[in-house]
Amino acid sequence: MRQDLLRFLEVVQRRLGAVDARIEFGGAPPEDACVVSAEGPDGWRLVARMTSPTDVNEATRSRLEALMGSFVDVAAQALDAAVPPGGRVERLDEILDVVRLSVGAAAAVVIDERSPVVWGASEALFKRVGVDDLVFMARFHERVSGMGLSLAELLQLDSRALQACLSPVAEPSVALQLARELPPLAKRIALDASELEGALVVARAVQEVRRSAESSPRRWASHSEQFGLLARRFSATYVLVLAFDAEFSELHAEGAAVRALPVIERLVSALPPLDPEPRAKVTRLRPR
Repeated sequence: MRQDLLRFLEVVQRRLGAVDARIEFGGAPPEDACVVSAEGPDGWRLVARMTSPTDVNEATRSRLEALMGSFVDVAAQALDAAVPPGGRVERLDEILDVVRLSVGAAAAVVIDERSPVVWGASEALFKRVGVDDLVFMARFHERVSGMGLSLAELLQLDSRALQACLSPVAEPSVALQLARELPPLAKRIALDASELEGALVVARAVQEVRRSAESSPRRWASHSEQFGLLARRFSATYVLVLAFDAEFSELHAEGAAVRALPVIERLVSALPPLDPEPRAKVTRLRPR
């Protein structure tokens, strides 16, 4: 593993034209004008020393952050042996967050086509919501956006306020239905206004993956000005989903996903079974 780290640092040094490259753990970020750094999980950072301060610019930082995404596999293998089974959930989430940062995604999640569980996520709130409610959010978003309304804003309202807001733009039956269904959804997901916007990006991505999964593609992608998606299937039924809230480089995102998938697959396969929380109470009826 030591040789892998040294080879990786040689690649960083060569790609950036740096005088030196190193990995630091803990402490404050370097303040040297000739140094550029990229933060990773667990307090480590990737640091490169350039020839002069003029070489430290946004382009250099972007290249270093992209290289940090390549470091996911090397770092995870080095840490895997010391991680107990119960800690693999946290390790998976950390790896997904590194992938998210390296490609500029809004979120990175791992879902299963056969389960409502979000197995891993770059942010804990996406795991708290769950796949089914993410899909419900995306469906409601499609409906209300066609009326010129914001789902994030509607989810903050109670039934009476919803009815008043929806009545001028929707059929009475539709307004009544939405006024009944949105408050329970808002209560289940328990997200504030700032969290809802990010969750909607993930919701749209998860919904598209669920729709496309029927044709069993190995990978799929989607692009628009305010939404993007790159997904890759692994271990038959699991899918790594990268959700974007703007245009993105599909080639760059694909490269990061391919590099990270062996680590993600290994961590997911080591996770303990997890049953989804029940959404309804079942009452057994007595025989007549």
